[in-house]
Amino acid sequence: MFDIIIIGGGPAGLIMAENIDPKLSVLLIEKGKIGFKEKYWVNTLSKTHHHRLSEAIVNYENAMVFKTYLGTELVIPGEFVTLCEEKLLEILLKRIRGNGNVEIIEECEMYNFKIMNRKTRIQTSKGDFSSNLIVDSSGYKSRIVAHYDLFIPVGYYIVYGARLLNIKVNPSRIIGAEIVIQEKVPTFIEIIPISHSEAHVTVLQATRYYKDPFDLEELFKFHVSKTFYCNMFKNAVVVNKKFGIIPMGYLKNSAVNNVFFWGVTAGYAFPLFGTTLLPILDNASLAARFLKDNILNKSLSQFALSQFIVDKSQRKLFKLLCLCFEKVLESNDNIIDKLLKVACTLEKKYIYKMLDNSISEKELLEIVHSLILHSLKNIKVTPIELKSIYQNIYSTWQLLKLWLEFQI
Repeated sequence: MFDIIIIGGGPAGLIMAENIDPKLSVLLIEKGKIGFKEKYWVNTLSKTHHHRLSEAIVNYENAMVFKTYLGTELVIPGEFVTLCEEKLLEILLKRIRGNGNVEIIEECEMYNFKIMNRKTRIQTSKGDFSSNLIVDSSGYKSRIVAHYDLFIPVGYYIVYGARLLNIKVNPSRIIGAEIVIQEKVPTFIEIIPISHSEAHVTVLQATRYYKDPFDLEELFKFHVSKTFYCNMFKNAVVVNKKFGIIPMGYLKNSAVNNVFFWGVTAGYAFPLFGTTLLPILDNASLAARFLKDNILNKSLSQFALSQFIVDKSQRKLFKLLCLCFEKVLESNDNIIDKLLKVACTLEKKYIYKMLDNSISEKELLEIVHSLILHSLKNIKVTPIELKSIYQNIYSTWQLLKLWLEFQI
């Protein structure tokens, strides 16, 4: 009998395991082998140092670049780094084993679960286990989320990518993540450099419906051989191809009785730009303290577990990104170019703070106000009058929706 069972041995699961109080007993199960996936994350240098993950750095970048084929370009200067997930998980595993309270079972797949008498019991390929609480960090394919029909889909990212060797990344302007659009169906390319001669390159397509990832193979070849990237990738060697489908949407509830959803499973980490790691790192200690208190107080009902709330600005930032994602799916071509042109009017420090997951609620509201004022620049409305409208008619997010309708 354990206090907590964590489902999923990826970054979210291990970060939670590391932060749980050593006095609580923990079982972590992973259906595969931990650390055997080749994956890279973009992070800010300051947050990487803050969370003591510097040993996972494989490359340093001095800017993150967003651009479109129509010529709009947004360069965000700053200290960015590329993190190797394999090294990241090694660091986390070493810390967890040092705590002494976590048992880890790999190649252990959960088949079923039951919740009875305020206890949970899971059936796995390596036996049955019981606990007071389940932390579900199993990701997009959570059996528990599917069982309770909690996911409200907005759309999907169809993904196809690979690691490219023998390329030429300009050291004077290193790309943190470059996003481009090439056709009416929104297609992005994300380039995360591993070194000056290697990068992980991914093509993502935003769609409302499932689509075979292999349909993107020709688009991938087009991006690396026919576009303005062709000089960078001229002699590239393609290895370790990756493909898949990433659902975008919301959860109806952040918890059910005796089950706490965490990480991407919880629906507040936005899977784009390789930056979903930061909200998990920044909120883990807070979530772990919350769970400890609830276990000690035996407050493990859906209502009690749903009281955990991440920073308001993070929630609102995710909401802002999802609103933009929905617009991308609904609107005509060139929408990314339009959104990027508006983003170019914002202060670079605010965009960096969004990427650094350090933006305050006040700063986020200032961004929304700036967006609305920009779209209304040819209409005679003073800031004082606009503030009055905010307070008396609409919430900020209702205004943001109206802005998106007006702007796009």
